[in-house]
Amino acid sequence: MVATTTRTWTGRLARARVDLSADETAGLPARRGELLLRVERGLVVVTREGDLDDHVLRPGEALRLPPRGKVVIWALEPALVEARALGGVRPGRPAPLPLAA
Repeated sequence: MVATTTRTWTGRLARARVDLSADETAGLPARRGELLLRVERGLVVVTREGDLDDHVLRPGEALRLPPRGKVVIWALEPALVEARALGGVRPGRPAPLPLAA
């Protein structure tokens, strides 16, 4: 079993970043609105409560997160991840950044 370290977010959740070393994890705090999670560098796996699929994100890829459920981000290599509130984007509308499958 590999030991991991859990990081916390810096900044307000309207726009926050976390810098992760390889094999570190970060959990998103409770939130009320949708977020867009975007990878600036590195490779991460995103696990969402209630979602049967895990999502692998590479630099430049993003994932829209609903306003509920726990989210854990696991860095497979050193990574920088940004979370941004989507207050003005309604569900069903395109996000301002490309979304990962």
